[in-house]
Amino acid sequence: MADNKIICESQEVLYQKAVKKMNADRVIVQHAYKIENYQIAAGMFDEVGDFEDAAELAARCRKLAAQTREEEKEEKYRNASRRIEGDPTEDIWKKAEAEFASLGDYKDSAQQTLKCREKLDGINRKYRRKRNVLAGSALLLASLVVAGSASGFFKYMLGWGMVQGGMYNQALEILETKSGFLSADSLADQCRDELIRESRVGDEVYFGRYKWKVLDREDDVITAITSAVSEDHDFYSVAFDEQGGSSWETSSLRSWLNTTIYEEAFSERERGAILPVVTETTQNEQYGTQEKGGCEDHLTLLSAQQAEDYADILKSLGLNYWLRTPGHEDGTEAFVSAGRHQAMLYGYPTDSQELSVRAVIRIDCAGLK
Repeated sequence: MADNKIICESQEVLYQKAVKKMNADRVIVQHAYKIENYQIAAGMFDEVGDFEDAAELAARCRKLAAQTREEEKEEKYRNASRRIEGDPTEDIWKKAEAEFASLGDYKDSAQQTLKCREKLDGINRKYRRKRNVLAGSALLLASLVVAGSASGFFKYMLGWGMVQGGMYNQALEILETKSGFLSADSLADQCRDELIRESRVGDEVYFGRYKWKVLDREDDVITAITSAVSEDHDFYSVAFDEQGGSSWETSSLRSWLNTTIYEEAFSERERGAILPVVTETTQNEQYGTQEKGGCEDHLTLLSAQQAEDYADILKSLGLNYWLRTPGHEDGTEAFVSAGRHQAMLYGYPTDSQELSVRAVIRIDCAGLK
């Protein structure tokens, strides 16, 4: 009888220790320690044998360990996903790659790992090109100086080298001064295309004969608005409708933008990358006027609501410019005030040429070939 009593007491003591071990996860933060704790507790319950509900608790500990593993994977996945948001550095891409790779087939970790590797390969290629081009440019410069030649050919070759090294902004500044010289125009187009492909919200890019500010980006499609409008610009001081109407669909401005400007300001190659914009109905909530949507255009205008949505980006733009939201009565159209940086819903007479135009366009970056 004494031996049986000792065995029972030993089982109970071990059982209580196992319960304490199982419940210790409440004060443990790290997932790895929690998993280890559950596994140890499960083993202790196995040693207890058939005492009380030890078998059930052992199974519960193993289930909790499995759940914690999933929680650990999800946390790692979220951390890695957050790392690659925005514009991460090369080191961050490397850390994210390692985290995704450690997750194996969890969710789309394999695809994310590949994405990180491709990004790192691109960064490495760009660095190598820049190093090679800078070295080549330095050698070329030294050769030209020795030869006493600081000619247009030197500038062209320097621009060419910068294109090869991915230094597109710097190359464009040089190549634009050499228009018509050898393949300078083609190289300048290549720079503009690459800058558009790499652009982010808020960046300024060149497309056609105008400069644009990126308002939005979704995958390879960017939405941009004309940014640099001065007195000698096509869009400076233009009436919304020469006949005084207040409908975007029938306005002289819409017709001009989508015929003359579309045909003359963009090359055939560039027109192939312009995506149609289908306008939505726009409401002037302050005065109860409305412009029915449904127009499909190559170039359009912002609505008053869009001007509000993009206010942070648009505040850097000057001049008063038209919107496609009707004003307080027929013959008026809302506009953005350069002084207040907001939509003026009362509107302005549409046949006036005192306001300017900031056209909006959608560009398929993948279509730039």
